[in-house]
Amino acid sequence: MDEEDIVYGPYTLPEISVIESEQSEKNILSGLLQNITNIAIAENAERSLFEGDIIGRPSIRMPGVQKYDNTCFQYGKNVCIDSGYTNIPDSVYDNRTFAQNFQTYGFTEVGEGNMLPGDFIQYVDPNRRSSNFPQGYPYHFGVVQSDSTYTMSGGAANYGQIGGVEIENPLSGDPVTAKNIYYNEDRTTKDPFRVYRLTDPKPNLLAEIK
Repeated sequence: MDEEDIVYGPYTLPEISVIESEQSEKNILSGLLQNITNIAIAENAERSLFEGDIIGRPSIRMPGVQKYDNTCFQYGKNVCIDSGYTNIPDSVYDNRTFAQNFQTYGFTEVGEGNMLPGDFIQYVDPNRRSSNFPQGYPYHFGVVQSDSTYTMSGGAANYGQIGGVEIENPLSGDPVTAKNIYYNEDRTTKDPFRVYRLTDPKPNLLAEIK
């Protein structure tokens, strides 16, 4: 084709309103802040894993006394605090309270296919559904590490043996460890889980100012 046969332009750029431009900038900033939040949580979870942290909250199961999930929820709470966020109140120690109030604490539930490192994972027992927990009874908590692993804190650690009988120390727990999200060690399928993302982080500094 000869050059004189080529028709140039006129070309016009699509019009972008000021409102659309501002919204686009807000979306970009929001995405960056969310990445920072998830990265901070993921890094602190990895630090806990690398250093072999042991979470020391005991499990209390006496009638009329506050029940604590033995270390798993406290681990997630510690990671949140170590990452600089005060979202989970000091008075919250268990999976059930969190599951019922996660939005109040600044978390959003996300789909399994959208989970990212730094999200929180909570297993539920589908055989124990109720009006309070229609998806199942929440019983275990951890931090998403990858698309197939999460970090968690276990139960009471062995304290020793007396006369061949293992005695457990109720004030200590197993070191933080990484587990497969979908399968147990014997390759049986794990219970369903929910995924939460901290979308409205409350930094420590902000809490101090207020």
